[in-house]
Amino acid sequence: MRTSSWATLVRPALLTAVLVAVDIATSYSAELPTTGPVERLNDFLAASGRTRGADFTVQVEDHIAHLSGTVRTIDQAEFIAESAMCMDEVFGIVQDLRVDAPAAKAELVATELLSRSPVLENASIRVSVSHDGVAVVSGSVGCFDEEDVARELVSRVEGIREIDMQVKTDPFLMRPQGAVEAQLLMSYADDPISSSYALVPTFSDGRLVLTGTVASPEEKDRLLLTSLVSGVMECDAAGVVVDPQLAVAGIAEKDYQTSDILKVLDRVIETDPRLAECQLVTGFVGSRLTIDGVAPSAAAREACLADARALPGVTGIDARIAIGDGVGPSLSAN
Repeated sequence: MRTSSWATLVRPALLTAVLVAVDIATSYSAELPTTGPVERLNDFLAASGRTRGADFTVQVEDHIAHLSGTVRTIDQAEFIAESAMCMDEVFGIVQDLRVDAPAAKAELVATELLSRSPVLENASIRVSVSHDGVAVVSGSVGCFDEEDVARELVSRVEGIREIDMQVKTDPFLMRPQGAVEAQLLMSYADDPISSSYALVPTFSDGRLVLTGTVASPEEKDRLLLTSLVSGVMECDAAGVVVDPQLAVAGIAEKDYQTSDILKVLDRVIETDPRLAECQLVTGFVGSRLTIDGVAPSAAAREACLADARALPGVTGIDARIAIGDGVGPSLSAN
C-alpha cells in the first residue's frame, strides 16, 4: 500500500470529516464507543434485521473496510456497505459481497415490485432477468429520481446479481404528488441512520413538510437537503425535532465533499485487487459521479461500481467503462 500518498492526499481532508462526525457523536452521546468498528458494525446490522441469510466478514485496514462473503440481494450488499461507512473509523469500502440465491422467479418478482410502486405510477418500465441473474431495466421514467427508485426496487429481488439500467427520461411523464412522499419514505427506510427514526413527509403543491426526530442538527440539515427530490420546490423541516438521546457512540453519517469522494474512491480503487488492471478516471459532472476508462472484465467493472456506490454523497453514477481492449460502446450505470 502507498501509505505515504494516503496520508498526504487523503487523510487530512477525511480526518476533518470524520473528526466532525466523532465530535457530533460524542457531543450527543453520554459515552465514547467501547468496541471496535467491526464489532460495532456487526451489532448494528444484527439489530437492523436487514442481513438475514447473508454470510459475510468485515475487515478494516488503514481505514478501508473490506467486505466479503455472500448475500441474498444486491440491496443487502449495499446496506451492509452503507452501514460500514457509518462507523467513525471507516473512510472507504471495498465491497466484495456476492449474491448467492436462485434467480428462477426473479423476473416475475421484479416486474410485480415495479408495477405496484406508487413512485413509478406514471412510468413505463420493463425488466428482464437472465438465467444467471442479470436484470435489464428498460422503458421510460419522468426523472432521475424515478430511475433510482426503479433500480432500488430491482436490487431487492433475490437472485439478481447485476442491474443494467437502460431507461430513458421523458419529461412529459408528470409525477403524481403521492410519488414524492412514497419516494422519500423509501429513502428514509433504506438509510442505515434514518431508518431508525420516525420521519413523516407530507407533500402538496410543491411544498414538502417534514416531521419526526433526528439525533443532531447536522443530521437535520442533511435530511432537508436529501429530501429536495424532483417536484419539491420548498421544504419545511421546522417539525423535525433534535433528540440527542438517539445518537449512538461511534456511529454517524459522513458528509463528504466531492473532492473527498474522489480522493477516497481513488484510494479504494488502488486497494481493491479486483481493479488492479483497470485504467479509470473519476470526476463529477454536476452532482453525478463519472467514471471513465477500461476494465479487463465485466466483473471488474461491477466491482468498481459497487465500491463507488458505498461512498456517502454518491447518489448517481455515469460510467463509461469499456471492457477488455477498450473497443466498444460506452456503458452507463445509475
